[in-house]
Amino acid sequence: MDAQEPATADGAAASGADPAATPEPTQEVQAATTEASAAEPVAGPTAAPVEKRPTVAEANAELAAQRRRNREVDRNGFYIDEENFAKGIDGSGMPLQMTPKEVEQMRSRELKWLDMMRNWDHWMRRKPNKIKSRCRKGIPPSIRGRAWACLLGVTPAFTEKYGGKYQELVAEADTVQEGDAMAEFLEIIERDLDRTFPETDRFVEKGGDGQKMLRDVLRAYAMYNKELGYCQGMGMLAGTLLMQMPPEDAFWCLVRLLEEQLDGFFDSGLTAVQVHASILHGLIGETFPDLYAMLEGQGMTPVLYAVDWFMCCFVKTCPWATCLRIWDQLFFEGTKVLFRVALGIFVQAKSHMLTDCKQMHEQMMFLRDIPKEFLMPDTLLAKMQQVKLSKKQIAALHLEATIQYEKDHPPKPKPKEEKKKPTRTPAPAAAPIAVMPQEAVSVGAASAAMSAGGNQMVIVNL
Repeated sequence: MDAQEPATADGAAASGADPAATPEPTQEVQAATTEASAAEPVAGPTAAPVEKRPTVAEANAELAAQRRRNREVDRNGFYIDEENFAKGIDGSGMPLQMTPKEVEQMRSRELKWLDMMRNWDHWMRRKPNKIKSRCRKGIPPSIRGRAWACLLGVTPAFTEKYGGKYQELVAEADTVQEGDAMAEFLEIIERDLDRTFPETDRFVEKGGDGQKMLRDVLRAYAMYNKELGYCQGMGMLAGTLLMQMPPEDAFWCLVRLLEEQLDGFFDSGLTAVQVHASILHGLIGETFPDLYAMLEGQGMTPVLYAVDWFMCCFVKTCPWATCLRIWDQLFFEGTKVLFRVALGIFVQAKSHMLTDCKQMHEQMMFLRDIPKEFLMPDTLLAKMQQVKLSKKQIAALHLEATIQYEKDHPPKPKPKEEKKKPTRTPAPAAAPIAVMPQEAVSVGAASAAMSAGGNQMVIVNL
């Protein structure tokens, strides 16, 4: 959400552009520069060291940061423009304040979750359906981070077992030198920091605490899984986790998420993403045959519009309140929840799409920038629960999609190694037979000699 910047305290009109990018210095900066110049001591052999003054660009950047810090934010840290703040709503239209009834209900749920987390193993073994039900109702914000960690298996016993590992990985990343195998991944992470939740006060400040924590978590994961390293999209996942829990817990939750629910989503070919897109295509065909026929006729398959849905788990698509509720369910029920969200959107948007989105470019624009009214938590989550999906149904589509993917992406044959004929060692040459000169005898003498026996060669003179 792109919130407009409110007017500053000095009466200057705020605009959507970043003040730090303004080429001309502001009046405040010019005044500060003039005063500093007047007060500057003359350099000489006995002059005191002159404190380095900030450049105009640095001073403007600091003013811009102050203005951002003075802007209003909602309870999740997202900036709110003046108009919405005056109305008491955030950027997605959700109320900034909870009603007394909502506060009372939230407190009741907090107590239930605290009781569950004290005996987590017991509840997971004996009452998993109760946990699922409470996840669907929404986890209270005050304990969401702890609950997510439990749902992903990052329990106190887990963190105690692997205590110190996160710090080791962060330190290892600091030792990577230019030209090393991991250097490219770390460079991409640096470039992506400014693109991750720039509309929140936690990550907006370049080099601030929020960006440092995000940087450490992503670099630690790259060192933890060197084969995968880093892929764009991971920053949104790590950032969402960091807004709910400390960095070390966020790191281990990211590890569990990418190894369990999102296994294969970030490999070099985005294998699991393509398979899940094919499954969604099949589900649309089974649930909305008329909508499927229209999309299929235009060649509009989910791989064209749903990659962000799967890789970022709807973080870049839905309002924040909706996103959190989706993740509450995702960590317990798995990626089946992502299919439910997608179908919940189509339940609401079907009539609009069949009427007003008949062309491919219209469908693409709609599905990549879905209107907020289709994504609000109360509406979308209610539609999600109306969608009936069975494990058997998804398993059958998953098998079909996997077979088709393997057919479309056959493994590259390994280069054949030329078989060299074994070198044979030549047999040693036979020693020449020495023929001793023999004296020729007559036939009669030869007969007499053979009759007498013996092994002596007899040469007969014919």
